[in-house]
Amino acid sequence: MAAKKLRSEHPNTMADLPVDQRLVTVAREELLRWYRGHARDFPWRRTRDPYAIWVSEIMLQQTTTQVVEPYFRRFLEQFPTLECLASADESDVLKLWEGLGYYRRAQNLHKTARILRTEFAGQFPRDPAVLMRLPGIGRYTAGAILSLAFNQCVPILEANTRRLFRRWLGASSNGTPVSDRALWQVAEMFLAPRQARKINLALMDVGSVVCLPKAPLCERCPLKSTCQTFQRRLPLEGGSQNRKSSTLRHEVALVLVWKWRLLVQRRSEGRWAGLWEFPRILLQEGGNEVPTPDQIALPELIKHLGLFAELDPLSVRHFARLRHQVTRYRIVLDCFLVRVTQQAKPQLLDEASEIAWVALDALDGLPVPAPIRRMLRPLADALGSGWAD
Repeated sequence: MAAKKLRSEHPNTMADLPVDQRLVTVAREELLRWYRGHARDFPWRRTRDPYAIWVSEIMLQQTTTQVVEPYFRRFLEQFPTLECLASADESDVLKLWEGLGYYRRAQNLHKTARILRTEFAGQFPRDPAVLMRLPGIGRYTAGAILSLAFNQCVPILEANTRRLFRRWLGASSNGTPVSDRALWQVAEMFLAPRQARKINLALMDVGSVVCLPKAPLCERCPLKSTCQTFQRRLPLEGGSQNRKSSTLRHEVALVLVWKWRLLVQRRSEGRWAGLWEFPRILLQEGGNEVPTPDQIALPELIKHLGLFAELDPLSVRHFARLRHQVTRYRIVLDCFLVRVTQQAKPQLLDEASEIAWVALDALDGLPVPAPIRRMLRPLADALGSGWAD
């Protein structure tokens, strides 16, 4: 059988990538044999329901399986079917997503559920090109839904399988990257009729628990007899050479207090779109250090917030400094209590509200970002001494 060649359209990638289908067949047989005794067990793998598989795949984007598992269980308890999700309020979906981060995933999940209900009679289309036109569904997610739920011969490619295929091809250490187009074709070559689900799951498992980024367990790998990197003893690619360094961001959250009511606002855009939070200002992006709380010119910051310019602060108190990471940003969030003399633009707390004065315990029922949720305990302690009276 002649070797099949994958030709890249990109001049800076490997132009000729020979892949012998006979090696693929051997690798597939060894892969499936290994999978029978080493398959990982997750709740989303115990079902063929495309809705549950879709939810799990969206949650697993940028998030580990250990973190996702309890969220997945709670989500399906509250929204067990696509119809339940499509009928829900976005705020309820975001509330259940709280702490997972990347909240646009939840918003796209909600939008797509409604589109599937109205335009596809609540069914998932079997054409990957059609699936990929829906919000939040890319090529990987479409392939995961179709292969894991319906056993269709549709390839999937994610971080672990990319690394696995680069090493298997022997192309991970020569300084010339393999095009994504070529890797997708290799992933497709591995598939076989009626076994797409098992093969895709097995590839992800090997990539996740055997073909590790820094210290792969090559002797335990079911693909070692056909892996070019292992057979030719090629060096592995650098583990962290392409990682971008994180950027420091210094932000300030202002908790305005009026007669034991706190001013909150719902973001319409940005990383916390749709969530409730306290007014927040970016002070600094970049650098290596942030000023101490007493070096922050808070009166100027309050005036900077045009919406709150008429509020006269009676007293100010710094009550917390929180640190968290969002994508490539290291964020330092300084939290201030600001007691004010009047209530600015009060609105009812309903779906149309963008600003509202609420009691502290009302925040328990609202979708808020995880860093804001972490603020609530020190905030309650700060308020507990009668500071706002």
